[in-house]
Amino acid sequence: MAKLYLLFITKSLSIAYLLFMQKKITLQTFLENMDFFIAEAKAGKIFVYPTDTIYGIGCAYTLENVEKIYAIKKRDQRKMFSVIAPSFDRIAKAHASFLAEKNIHIDQLVRYLDTYHGATYIFDYNRPGVRIIKHPFQTFVEKLGEPFITTSCNVA
Repeated sequence: MAKLYLLFITKSLSIAYLLFMQKKITLQTFLENMDFFIAEAKAGKIFVYPTDTIYGIGCAYTLENVEKIYAIKKRDQRKMFSVIAPSFDRIAKAHASFLAEKNIHIDQLVRYLDTYHGATYIFDYNRPGVRIIKHPFQTFVEKLGEPFITTSCNVA
């Protein structure tokens, strides 16, 4: 089975912890050792982690990693996952034509995130939703510098 990490920051255990856990760490330990975990993400490791809303399971975006997540979740491959973007600039570059067509400026997306705990932007229903989250895990994705596949930590 793929190596998974759980950033365990509450006193209750999650289903992910019971099914997949190989190493339990605190959020502080994760943040203090972020370079190590970035190297692990780039090496294809799968992570279980808290987000702004739920526990998620995810990985750095590669086709091989996406297939691992589909297998772990037993998910229909026609159902897409969301992507945590490393920055608003990356969203602006990746979706420039959509934003221009809809007359949306990236500052509007930033203001929306300032209002809510996290935001998922759907630019095209044939592509994954793009997320920016208000959680320390976002710092990890920013430092990773590449999109991070994310989905809820449950089957399907």
